[in-house]
Amino acid sequence: MIYMYNRSIVGLLLAAMLSIFVPLGQGQVVINGGFENAAIDPGNWNFLSKDNNQINGWIVGGEGVDYIGGLWQPSEGSRSIDLSAYGAGTISTTLNTVPGTTYRLFFDMAGNPGGDPVEKALKVWIDDRSQEFSFDTTGKTAENMGWVAKSLDFTANSSTTRLSFESLVNTANGPALDNVRVAIGDDQSITGANTNVDLTGVWSCDDSGTYYLRQIGNVLWWDGDGSPDTFSNVAQGSIDGNTITLEYADVPEGRASGYGNLVLNIISNDELEAQQKPENFGGSRWVRISNKPQTPANPPANPSSNPANSANPWEDPSVRQLIDEWILQQDNCAKKVYPGAFVDKWGRLCGETDTTTISCVLDPDHPLDWDNYHYLWYNNPCSNYYSYRLQDYVNLRQGGSGFDDLAECKGWYDGCY
Repeated sequence: MIYMYNRSIVGLLLAAMLSIFVPLGQGQVVINGGFENAAIDPGNWNFLSKDNNQINGWIVGGEGVDYIGGLWQPSEGSRSIDLSAYGAGTISTTLNTVPGTTYRLFFDMAGNPGGDPVEKALKVWIDDRSQEFSFDTTGKTAENMGWVAKSLDFTANSSTTRLSFESLVNTANGPALDNVRVAIGDDQSITGANTNVDLTGVWSCDDSGTYYLRQIGNVLWWDGDGSPDTFSNVAQGSIDGNTITLEYADVPEGRASGYGNLVLNIISNDELEAQQKPENFGGSRWVRISNKPQTPANPPANPSSNPANSANPWEDPSVRQLIDEWILQQDNCAKKVYPGAFVDKWGRLCGETDTTTISCVLDPDHPLDWDNYHYLWYNNPCSNYYSYRLQDYVNLRQGGSGFDDLAECKGWYDGCY
């Protein structure tokens, strides 16, 4: 039972329509790991009793759970779970797994800040194996839940694995759960040098910054740029399996003056999230927006031919560079409207807007042999915030226009040049 004030439901947009699927391997998924899809609308919150299966892919046990909508800030999307309704509840799902294969479970944990105990605890069950996790709600509010990423490695014993989250708070106001996903790994990708990722590129973060990453072997550097009124930082560290350990410091280009240690999880080659960070470090999640390692040249090198007129221009490296630029231009414009949002490599607005969090976990529908460059070239979209269609941008850059010359943003209802 919830002993907290009600909040109005935020607008739902695209995030309310998405199931969250994270690959384990070919044909294997965690279904609805963000609890976004259900047969009921939770409103601010809705009590679900034992054996309830209205949240797609999950079944409730124990004393039941509260299905949270607008009551508090979710970790992602618009919905989450309080594992203690009237007492300690559970929520479970079944994973398709490969016997002998090592996996890493990720989930985000917080706690209902509306009542005691201050420290919320839960137990994760992988079949008959378990591990406990805790979260301190001191200073947390419905608007600032303080979600923390947690992880657990396990090796599958059979073709199916039961995953359960059990509250260890046998009263109301329990641990909060969101954003469950599982990644496949082998000994190399879980510990030691990870040769399966190349993080070099341009990344957008939920602190409204753009981060330029360079990876050489297991060493990572970054340059993180917010606005002059916020922050600019540099960092250097190492990659060990799916974990990045960094030392960072703010530099005088921005007003922030923090420093300290960061621990990040590698969710995929295109997504990172903070596992440990100082309280004054704003960023929690990074999403790749291009593979470009640095700010674009101005103007670009002239291609040997005119690839924009060739049969498959998106395959030309110089055109790919310009497509990455076009995504970066869009991202810069989108951040002026929604500082917590970003434009992903498919040209979609993702992240925090004024009314909702837009999840871009799933790739858009496209032929299997198309990458994002082919997809964007074929669709030639007109962005809601940037003034040039993709193919027009490429032609203008090849004609000698500079990157800064084409940086004009536009309003939602304005057309493209």
